[in-house]
Amino acid sequence: MTTNLIRVALIDDDQDDYLLIKDLLNSISNTKYQVDWFSNSAAGLEALKQHTYDVYLVDYRIDNKTGLDLLDEIQIQEIKRSIILLTAQGDHKLDVEAMNKGAADYLNKAELTSENLERSIRYCLKRAMDQEKIKDSEKLRIEKEAADSANRAKTLFLANMSHEIRTPLGVIMGFTDLAMEPNISPDQRNIFLTTIKKNSIHLLDLINDILDLSKVECGKFQVSLDFFNWRDLVYDLVNTMTPQARTSSLNVNFKDDQNIPQRLKSDAHRVRQILINLIGNAIKFTEKGSVTVHCHIEDIAGSSNFVIDVTDTGIGLTEQERFKLFKPFEQANASLSRRFGGTGLGLDLSRKLAQALGGDLSLLSSEKGIGSIFRLSLPAEFEKESKRKTYENNLYMEW
Repeated sequence: MTTNLIRVALIDDDQDDYLLIKDLLNSISNTKYQVDWFSNSAAGLEALKQHTYDVYLVDYRIDNKTGLDLLDEIQIQEIKRSIILLTAQGDHKLDVEAMNKGAADYLNKAELTSENLERSIRYCLKRAMDQEKIKDSEKLRIEKEAADSANRAKTLFLANMSHEIRTPLGVIMGFTDLAMEPNISPDQRNIFLTTIKKNSIHLLDLINDILDLSKVECGKFQVSLDFFNWRDLVYDLVNTMTPQARTSSLNVNFKDDQNIPQRLKSDAHRVRQILINLIGNAIKFTEKGSVTVHCHIEDIAGSSNFVIDVTDTGIGLTEQERFKLFKPFEQANASLSRRFGGTGLGLDLSRKLAQALGGDLSLLSSEKGIGSIFRLSLPAEFEKESKRKTYENNLYMEW
């Protein structure tokens, strides 16, 4: 709306009403009005969909509809406009119903004057302006709350990450000093060097996770798709992580469907990275029971997905914790971070990696004190079947 021009749309099937309203508005000094006439409900509804006019005058009776019918359609389509209903009924109940349906004001045609018409239009314009201010204020409030929440999450993340980095770095520095002592035995020096290497790898993995997440966020992350033996990858990974589970007397189960071809097209390095996080979390948050990795095919909406479910009998999650689970820089529960460690990067990064591979990572179910099921799904693109390898080791396996 300009300062000197108020644009008015009249939705009315009576030309005499148009001429009357145009004359009334033209008689008002100090303000210029532009009045456009729409003589049927269909044309009026199209005009309402546009942001062309400042105020809409809608007649109660228009072709085969009423102004209330038009207000209903406006509500259904969530059109927000300043609407004045023109009536000749003199029925207060009708006026109240119009206001309930979204009209800003109503006027009786029998009492229509330039003064009350101008007053009603001015009221509608002020009302619309006030609502816009409230809307802007609410938007600013929501944006401020979101920014504050993000800052709190990043502060917590930085605190956790600082702890995570300092821990292996402190071990590396301490054991380096011990390894440099002149009066230690070769066996002791080997133990110290092994500890240094282990913590160096952990520190490198942490830094790589941070760098990968930043690349994904900036849209610079790339994947390398090729065929690889997914059974070898999952089997070796589970076998490697079993000693970690045995310290807590956990069973690690590896299950797969025999009819799945062996060579999957994806990025083997990224799939391994995701599974290390999923299986590692399952072992870390499970004090007793088992962790099961189950690979199978699932058809969803006419397309096939290669699915890896990681099921644990661990601590589980509350509804509030599930809500935070995949948020960047956040952990489901700050007390769990203090108890079990971690930065909160793993699941957020793993989901982004899965999506970059054309799949997804989700939490199928979780119940406090019962356990959780996480699902990695990937496009089921396989190479032509070759001879299947037989796996035998000391793991409990189901074929």
